[in-house]
Amino acid sequence: MKKMIIVFLAGMALISCGNKSENGKNSASSQKISSQNTEKETLVASVPPLKWIVQRIAGNEYNVISIIQPNMNHELFEPKKQMT
Repeated sequence: MKKMIIVFLAGMALISCGNKSENGKNSASSQKISSQNTEKETLVASVPPLKWIVQRIAGNEYNVISIIQPNMNHELFEPKKQMT
């Protein structure tokens, strides 16, 4: 019974790693839509040194902002409003 479960789970893992697009038309249309959308996603870092690292990893594909601005004391920082 254990072997059967292991084989089933291994099969499910292999199936889930397959290509999601059903035909070439869907992938081509999704590339058109994504290329038309020029707005970049925004990544938020907590402190400026972490922002610098995230910028190096993300490159020019993302906007990176920091919650705490340079020359602010991170130990005294208190958020004024809840982030949504």
